[in-house]
Amino acid sequence: MIELRSIVTPTAEEADALYAVVQASPAYYLLVEGRVPDRRTVLDEWFAPNPALMEGGREKWVFGLWHDGKCVGLIDALKGFMVAEQCMIGLMLVAEPHHRSGIGREAMRQFERFAAAHGMRSLRIGVNVDNDRGLAFWRSLGFAETGQRTRVPGALSDVLIFEKALLRQEAA
Repeated sequence: MIELRSIVTPTAEEADALYAVVQASPAYYLLVEGRVPDRRTVLDEWFAPNPALMEGGREKWVFGLWHDGKCVGLIDALKGFMVAEQCMIGLMLVAEPHHRSGIGREAMRQFERFAAAHGMRSLRIGVNVDNDRGLAFWRSLGFAETGQRTRVPGALSDVLIFEKALLRQEAA
């Protein structure tokens, strides 16, 4: 069972747990950025105030993915990124020892329900063109390429943009 735990301002324990996921995911970071980022960089990216990013009613969502009492992954997303009822997933990361365990798939099912219950009609994500496993994962979840290709600052390769429509649900 996976628990999505919302983190707004991380405790020291939560910050340690999230960064442990980063450290347990070197293959992803080496592929995308060419290096594993330091703790301060990732925590600032997820939690430091960014007024420009929050314009127009956008809302930052960060979740730790907890399994058997341990943080094994995370989701970083922005509600209202391109349009008010769309959520952009900045990162969905499962620690490498937990790949192919179903944790990522279950976490995304829960996140889709959460996003739909909070008024989102669709999800977007950019997937690195060199990340074959990531491309296959997102396609298997029903995400479709939009035809857009872009370069994210700091990334070694372009990303392909994927979207998925969500079914509306009542907020919990």
